[in-house]
Amino acid sequence: MFWGWPPPSPNAAPWGQVAAPRRTVFPGQSDDRSRRTTDGVPLLSRCVVDIDVSETEASRRVDELAAMLARTVEVAMDAPGQLEWAPQPGSLIQRERSGLEGEWLEAHLLTWTYLAITAQAATDHIASLEAVLRGRTALGIMVIARTAGEAAGQGWWLAEGGIGRVERVRRAYAIRARGLLESERLAGQFLKHASERNRDHLAEQHARIRANRQGVLRDARDHLGLKVHREGDTLTQLVDGPPSRTELFEAVLSAASIDIGGIVYGQWSGVAHSNPVTLLDYHDQVDIDEDTSGLNLRLLLSTVESTVYAAVMAHRQMMSRMYLISGWDSSAWADWTDQQNSVMSAR
Repeated sequence: MFWGWPPPSPNAAPWGQVAAPRRTVFPGQSDDRSRRTTDGVPLLSRCVVDIDVSETEASRRVDELAAMLARTVEVAMDAPGQLEWAPQPGSLIQRERSGLEGEWLEAHLLTWTYLAITAQAATDHIASLEAVLRGRTALGIMVIARTAGEAAGQGWWLAEGGIGRVERVRRAYAIRARGLLESERLAGQFLKHASERNRDHLAEQHARIRANRQGVLRDARDHLGLKVHREGDTLTQLVDGPPSRTELFEAVLSAASIDIGGIVYGQWSGVAHSNPVTLLDYHDQVDIDEDTSGLNLRLLLSTVESTVYAAVMAHRQMMSRMYLISGWDSSAWADWTDQQNSVMSAR
């Protein structure tokens, strides 16, 4: 199974010239040669080392991963795109909306908007992961996978079935309030270090974000009856705030029977926070060849594969919930997830 972390790998010898592997094209996917590099070899394969396979095989497997990501995006965006990401009549979302009016109807409509945007963002991150996988980078896939996993975890949480309209709206407001709080803090930092020329503009921006956050929390309290913390005259956050991003990513992978989501997220965060060598070398996921005139950093192929699979599985869990609550035709998605399984089980 690809979730077993790889064993220690000795420094690999420099790779020789290899023939370009055949491009992987899944059923229903266009063979877009423009995605290839000029010599036909996915560049990431040159930043990947594996003691058990040749460069040709590594290139083929990286190419297959990239093709799987591209097809995932195509299938995920197809049916919702045709339906303009609207829940269908008779769907769970429409049933929740039935009988609502006034502030609650508006809040439920906004909740769906947050959810649809989050799902589209998570899918866009999968597309970015494919682009990075075909680029000349070793560590970038972990940074993008972390972003994709965060969005998928949040969308998965919002799209849970059976929680009812009150809880769904509460979750959306909790996530929105947290996002506004983070934006307010960031704007405050910009204001703190602003030049005299930009100070008035940044002060206005900071005040606008703060007022927006207070308005969201005030609506949640006064119109929706949700419980909100306050400090003096300032509303701070919903009493039941959202889980952390780590907790959501761990939960969405746990739903896929993968119980090491927290570990995976921690390692990706280490790379994102510029601490790659300690984390990756310690876990034997990176090969650092110092015998040449320069430093050649290469990930183990199994690390690349497990990184992609984790991001794909998180996205799959989110989209599966989206199909269930929206009433979209899920036949193409179900067929594609079966093909995903065949790719991943072959590793």
